[in-house]
Formats: sequence, C-alpha cells, structure tokens
Amino acid sequence: MLREAHQLDHQVIKNSREQRKFSGQTLEWRKMKKILYYIFLGLISALAGILITGCRAAPPASQPSATPVQLTKTSPPPTDTPTPEPTAAPLPTIAAYEIIPESINDGWETGSLASVDINPVIISDMLNHIYQGEYSTDSIFHENGSVKYEGIHSIIIVKDGKLVFEEYFNLNEREFNHDTHSVTKSVTSLLVGLAIEHGFLKSTDVKVFSYFNDYMPIFNWDENKASITVENLLTMSSGMDCDDADPNSKGQQWKMYPTEDWLEFFISLPSVRSPGKAFAYCSGGVIALGGVLERATGMSISDFSEQYLFEPMGIHDFTWIKYQWGTSTSGALLLRPRDMAKLGQMMLDGGQWNGEQVVPRDWVRASRAKQIELKFKSREWFDEYGYLWWRGNLEIQGSIYQPYAAWGMGGQLIVVFPKEDMVIVFTTGNEKGDGNTPLRITEKYILPAVLEGAP
Repeated sequence: MLREAHQLDHQVIKNSREQRKFSGQTLEWRKMKKILYYIFLGLISALAGILITGCRAAPPASQPSATPVQLTKTSPPPTDTPTPEPTAAPLPTIAAYEIIPESINDGWETGSLASVDINPVIISDMLNHIYQGEYSTDSIFHENGSVKYEGIHSIIIVKDGKLVFEEYFNLNEREFNHDTHSVTKSVTSLLVGLAIEHGFLKSTDVKVFSYFNDYMPIFNWDENKASITVENLLTMSSGMDCDDADPNSKGQQWKMYPTEDWLEFFISLPSVRSPGKAFAYCSGGVIALGGVLERATGMSISDFSEQYLFEPMGIHDFTWIKYQWGTSTSGALLLRPRDMAKLGQMMLDGGQWNGEQVVPRDWVRASRAKQIELKFKSREWFDEYGYLWWRGNLEIQGSIYQPYAAWGMGGQLIVVFPKEDMVIVFTTGNEKGDGNTPLRITEKYILPAVLEGAP
C-alpha cells in the first residue's frame, strides 16, 4: 500500500521593509508650520486612496534565509469573500543569492552560484516566486491574502561537480529522508547493472520467469510471458496487460496496491503483445525486477544496495519500505536530497563517485541512452526512455537541452544536464497536485540563470 503523504506545517519568509530616513535643513517656524500643513493634507489624501483601491500593491521581496521561520498556518478567506487575485505589480529588485551550502564532510565540495557562473539574482527571483506562490496548485494563504506555494520541499543544484545551491522549504531539513516514489525505479536499474557486474545475473537477456518457480503454476501462462527478459522490464516493454496510465488496464498500479502480494499480482497478469514491441509504463514490472534481484543475489534489496551502491558512495541514511512479500522496488526508497544528488552526479561522471568506479561505465551509458521510443510525450520534457531512466529534449532561449532523469510521483526529480555539467534535485509534497512544477521552475529560472551567467 502507498504511504499517506505526511502533512507538514508551512514556513514563511517574512518580507522586510527598509526604514527611510529623511534629513533636511532647519526651517523657520512659519515655514515649518506650512510644510506640516501640506504633509497632513497629503496623508489624508493618501489614506483615502488606500481605502478606495484596497491597496493591492505587491509586498517587497525578501532575501532568502538559511533559517526557516515557522508561522501559524492561515486559512483561506471565507467563501463569501472574493479570493485575492495575484498582483500584477512588478517584483522589486532583489539582491543576489549569496548563501554557500554548508560543507559537512559528506563527499560534496561546495561553492557559490557565482563561482560556477550561475546568475544568483535570477535564483533569488526563483525563491521569491516560490515564497509568493507562483505555480501554486497546492496552496494556503498568507495573512495578507497572497497565495503561498507549499509543494516544494527542497531544491539542490550541483554544477561542475560543486554543490552550489541547497534550500529546504515548509519545515523540511537537510537530514529529512524523503519518499522518492518512482525515482526508486531508476535506482533499481543501477542495482541490476551491479548484479550483472558482480556475477549474480548473466545478462539482460535472462528470462524473468525462470526465477519464479516458487509461484508455479503461473496464471495466464503463454509463450509471450515465457520470453520476457530482464531488458524488457528495464524498458517497460514486457507486453503484459500493465499500463499505469490506462485505468482499464488489468495491471494498472492502483489495482495492484490493495493486493497482498504485488509480485504475484504482476506475474499473474495476461500478456497482450509480444515483449519488446511497445513501451507501457508499468510499476508492476519493476516489482518483478526486485523479485529477480533478491532471488539472483540471495540478498534483500536493502542489503544488496547498501553493499554495492550506497556504502561506496557514502550514503548511509536510506530506507527501503518493506511489504508483506518482501521489499518493494517501486516507490519504496527514502533518501536525503543531498544523496539523491550524489546519484545524479555519479550518472553524470560515468558511474564514478569522487574518482571511484561504483557502477560500470557501460551500464551507465546504456541506462541513460535511448533504449525504446515513446509514442507520446508523457511528462512534458521526456519523450524517450533508457533503462528505467527518462530522456528529454527541450529548448530554452534558443538553446537545446537533452537531460535524462529519475522521476517520481508528485515531482520527485533527479535531472542531469550533461552538456551543462549540472544536476538538479527536487523533492515535493505534490502527490495529489501538479508534479510537473519542478520542470517549469527549472525552465523559467534555473536554466536561464545558467544561460545568463553570473553578473
């Protein structure tokens, strides 16, 4: 069963106002009385204007703060009161973002945005819009009636091998282990590559059902099911009646979750086509990969991943959620955002972490390469698929980007931009909201900040 998403309190960075100081020459008493009289008239006039117009000006932006401020969650206005429209007033000029992520001896070299030629003013603008509520679909109201976006939990930017931006929102913190949802699928792909490298699996051509003799007899058995390989599961092309995007599919994920044994649920499905013919996003197929890995290695997914992947990368704080039949490899891995970024950097560096080869270079190349074509653009940027890694194409300000990504429900994201030598991580709480928001924030702020460079 899926865990209920935790409801978190919300933080607000309060806007600050600069005090204005006025100075002037000493005036004679008569001149002073006249000036005070006109000032009084001006104040009366301004107050009347405020009462008439409702004073809809936007509040000034604040500098990003490294320390979250907790306020009491406010409620939306009463139903008989019109919801305030977002202000169209231009945002005030804001200073460059200058916070350098803390170095905590976890393998990351840290630095400033400017040191890797990312425009820090645009990144401050990004924070300002997040606090004010741009792109909000899952939101509450500030005391002044403005909308505050509550879906983003963390954003990390790594460029040129340096961790240069790290911010946490809505009372999330660096040490918080986040449910990565289907980012777990991409991690499972790495484990398959490691199982082959260390001799537990012969190759991706191994027949999947040869590992499930303990489930014999298998329902809906036919030649198609008998010929499904590990590679078919890695490319979401098993040919089984399993399509998470189709509510009529017998193997659709929401029908799998209430069952007691997810592995049995998947392997009992009927086939609808020959394997390898077409892509259909199927969480059950990755459950089956987990079953293959546990049987081939004789180890739990948790123990295998710790020994061969996480320990060599200095990732010590992780959790695989267990279900009745064992460990799930679909939406069941909890990681810290900094450690998610390590996985992205390792992929960018051809399987190496801090100079040590962790995952075979050839496996990384195969995983991030196009393995199967998608007949639809399923998730805005992404129109191709590797070994459980999404591949994309997009254009920003005339520049072409070809990222690859580990992508999870609600907008959990590890996205790698190889030409830019950059990794971006998002964690969110948007499981029931807009999971594409991280992509839009990246398009509007992070990529333009890279293009424009430091001032």
